[in-house]
Amino acid sequence: MGRVDYLAALRRDGDRIVSVSEAGLDRSVPSCAGWTIADLIWHVGVVHTFWRQVAVGAITGPETYQEPARPPNLVDWFRDGVAETSDALAGIDPAVPAWTWGRRQDVGFIRR
Repeated sequence: MGRVDYLAALRRDGDRIVSVSEAGLDRSVPSCAGWTIADLIWHVGVVHTFWRQVAVGAITGPETYQEPARPPNLVDWFRDGVAETSDALAGIDPAVPAWTWGRRQDVGFIRR
């Protein structure tokens, strides 16, 4: 198996989520019972926001994280967040120390 380009996967999967949103934010997500596309976009976007903030040193972990307010244009917020997260992670050495829940405590763990 070859090396995985996690940042390319982040961008690709972000684009796919945006593409699916064009069918309607109120559509259900078959693999997430009870969730809509809007719920999925919000969840994934908040996860990206959290890890981006950890990676850049804006927060030190979950105890210092504050969930953002839900934006009026969820899809634009998500699309921008994918780009910001990808750009931030691309600009940080994977060996930089960062909080994670695992044994590995660096930005490389976050990138994966």
